[in-house]
Amino acid sequence: MAKLTRPKTPEPWHPAEYDDSIRANVKALWLDPTYKIACDWILFDLCRLGDLSFRADSIRTTDFAEGKRFVALQIAKMVKMRTAKQGEQP
Repeated sequence: MAKLTRPKTPEPWHPAEYDDSIRANVKALWLDPTYKIACDWILFDLCRLGDLSFRADSIRTTDFAEGKRFVALQIAKMVKMRTAKQGEQP
């Protein structure tokens, strides 16, 4: 019987792997007015992309706020990323 091996888990700060089809679907959602409201809610209300992460009351609260902001930045980066093969300028 062959032994199954798990792939190495990337470090938590590394972005998730995705291909152009995932990026295209997320970008299409952003362009659709119906879903844009939900997408904006995820980035700006849920993840607080526009807020300052620092919280004076506790370092743990700051860490938590920065974690939420990190998720929003990963989503925003995926939507804005362009590939060289498409011939677009970043």
